[in-house]
Amino acid sequence: MGQLDYIAVIEIGSEKLRGVVGKKNSDESIQILSYAFENSSSFIKKGVVFNIDKTAQALTNIINKLEGALESGIIISKVYVGYGGKSLRTEKNSVLRNFGEDIKISQDIIESIIEENKTTQYLNKEILSVIPQNYKVGTNLVMEPVGISAKLIEGHFLNLIANTVIRERIAECFSIANIEIEDMLISPLALADFVLTDTDKRAGCVLVDFGYDTTTVSIYKNKILRNLTVIPIGGNNITLDLANVLKLELADAERLKVLYGCAFNNPSKDKDYMEEKISFPELGKEIDRPLFDDIVVARVEEIVENVVNVIKSSGYDSQLFSGVVITGGASKLRGLPDLIEERCKDMKVKVVKNNWNLLHSAFNAPLEKPNENDTLLSLLCSGTVSCCSQQQDSTVIVDGKLFGDQEEKDNTEPEKTPEKSVEKQPEEPVQNHDTGEKKKNKGGKSGSFASFLGRLFGENDPDWGDDNKDE
Repeated sequence: MGQLDYIAVIEIGSEKLRGVVGKKNSDESIQILSYAFENSSSFIKKGVVFNIDKTAQALTNIINKLEGALESGIIISKVYVGYGGKSLRTEKNSVLRNFGEDIKISQDIIESIIEENKTTQYLNKEILSVIPQNYKVGTNLVMEPVGISAKLIEGHFLNLIANTVIRERIAECFSIANIEIEDMLISPLALADFVLTDTDKRAGCVLVDFGYDTTTVSIYKNKILRNLTVIPIGGNNITLDLANVLKLELADAERLKVLYGCAFNNPSKDKDYMEEKISFPELGKEIDRPLFDDIVVARVEEIVENVVNVIKSSGYDSQLFSGVVITGGASKLRGLPDLIEERCKDMKVKVVKNNWNLLHSAFNAPLEKPNENDTLLSLLCSGTVSCCSQQQDSTVIVDGKLFGDQEEKDNTEPEKTPEKSVEKQPEEPVQNHDTGEKKKNKGGKSGSFASFLGRLFGENDPDWGDDNKDE
């Protein structure tokens, strides 16, 4: 099979499983070849898979949709997977080495310190990534200690950890769906790499991803991740509150939130406002506007207060000169930037704009609302290994005989006529025709082609070739 320079990505989300096939061009534009999604709220909660079979089926559906929108003969052989989850967080750790005498710090010493840090044990957790913060050499804090002479060195690290069950369940789902994983990418890190500027990371900023079930807060200073926390509350909690209090279906509550939701209460408490109604003619009912606003604002304020607490507890709240950057579907709520600015004193707030230069191919499911797919596009840009192949015809000709996809219908002997001898005509060469049939290559062989290989190599066997609790 011929390899194609296309990247395939599936993002594990609490609202949707999203898949995309595309490539990043030299001019920084992104060519989108195929896009598909499956609703996942019934089997993924807060980024964690809890129904493995349903997730595996949804993954299979996404691959089928993605391949169905590609040119004939192109198959997806493997994918990158982006994931997060409510237990994802950072923990600080340090490793001390005391040499007893002055020695020059070498790269080998630094690497051994990093490896020792990786052996740190966390109950029911695994280390997903290690981010060095700095090194204390003698009495000085430095970023690059190699070449400095000292009697001791202490490495300070930020370990990004999560429940072991997160990756285990994802791997099991892909295994059941028979989809090869090229690599598992941590979604918040990929997102930050492509929506934050070098200036943002260097001057210090907070990236807040307001998601469906969770809100992820990432803090950067001097181009280094300093804290990452996932708050287990998201935009869907607002929808649930509206549905429960106002006795609405979830779809109706979501529509009302999008149309009328605001992060601020109306400061006016005059008679007109207190008697204002939101008309809902489809259900033949009206909703009190003050009650609606109170429900939305109460939950939004809870989310923002948690974000503020994460910023303060990080110890970097007075050093984040680029302020707060917000993204995610729930970040579109009216008044949210103003509320964050009010609660985060002296910090400006900006919303991630749609800066993606997308080139869409002619396929049946265009990538809608690209500014709400920042994470998916960031994961696509993170991929480096080709994930797609051009399927080749498996028909083979040996000594004038046809084996493979065309064997059964083209390799039938003509009926003999015993009473009359007929002069045998020269056999015409058999052409190797492409069947045009699109198949997935999951590592198996077609029955006829496997039979041919068995006969060729003398094989006679006809079958030859074949949780911990979440936080």
